[in-house]
Amino acid sequence: MTARTGSNPRRAPKALAAGSVSGQTGPSPVTPAASRHPAAAAHAAARTAAATPLFDGTAAKLERRLPARYLDRMSARLFPLLPIALLLLATAAWAQDESSIALTADSRLVTRTAADGDSASGWTTTVRLPAIEGPAAEDPDWTGLAGHLDQIVAGEREAFHENLAEWEPSEPGWVSTFDVDGSVLWAEPPILSIVLDFSVYYAGAAHPGHYAITVVWDAERGRALTTRDLFPATAEWEQVVSREVIPILERDLGDMADSSWIQEGAGPRAENFSRWALVEEGLIVFFDPYQVAPYAAGPQAVTIPRAAFADVAAPGGPLAPD
Repeated sequence: MTARTGSNPRRAPKALAAGSVSGQTGPSPVTPAASRHPAAAAHAAARTAAATPLFDGTAAKLERRLPARYLDRMSARLFPLLPIALLLLATAAWAQDESSIALTADSRLVTRTAADGDSASGWTTTVRLPAIEGPAAEDPDWTGLAGHLDQIVAGEREAFHENLAEWEPSEPGWVSTFDVDGSVLWAEPPILSIVLDFSVYYAGAAHPGHYAITVVWDAERGRALTTRDLFPATAEWEQVVSREVIPILERDLGDMADSSWIQEGAGPRAENFSRWALVEEGLIVFFDPYQVAPYAAGPQAVTIPRAAFADVAAPGGPLAPD
């Protein structure tokens, strides 16, 4: 499953063609999502709760940035890079607990890192993606995963450069950045759930933007899953998801909860639930900032237990009752 609201297929830039990463530094131990990724960390802490939010409104890891819609110029008196510094500090804290994640008996998940940039043009990119190390990397059921992740990143990176070409920094010397941090949410072969956190900053903007793209890889099918793999075409699964997440969002947003905003961003429409992943408890749904609450509330995520889908899950599918 690959999800990104408003995304369109794009030609992959040469620097990040499928199966390659520019400036790659080689594999390193992958950090478990629970120790590095704010959503997954809260997910691990709430594994026993039904329909429990994964992280509170202070986390800003999944905010989405679209310059034409959200970017505001800053006064030269303001310092726009503070959010980036905070994110770097958070990343450093997560990285202190790095270890590999077992995928199969003889293979593991590691992280491959790539970085490049152009000081003359004022931009940098950093990409950290989960990768398979061991015999499973050559297994036909898993080999398509790396290319699939690279293709996603290539499309987003190309969009970043397209936006950058039209962007005029308000101050010389400021740097635009494009960062991707991939986290493993759940690894239970044949299912592997991954969330890609995109952090995008255009020099001179009020703050960086963050958004999520999720991928649920099914090794038995040798491809990413879609909602058609989870629910029959006639199932009203959107109604179930909306009914489950709205009260949780209203509760956790507290004073920042706006009923009309939540109803619009979490109403029973498939496009509202395009960022999802399978986890042990059931289905996790991510909401980028601005979707159900203002930017200041941060991203939101809710886990829905499998039992909630008993009447709409595809027979024999990933969410079918045990």
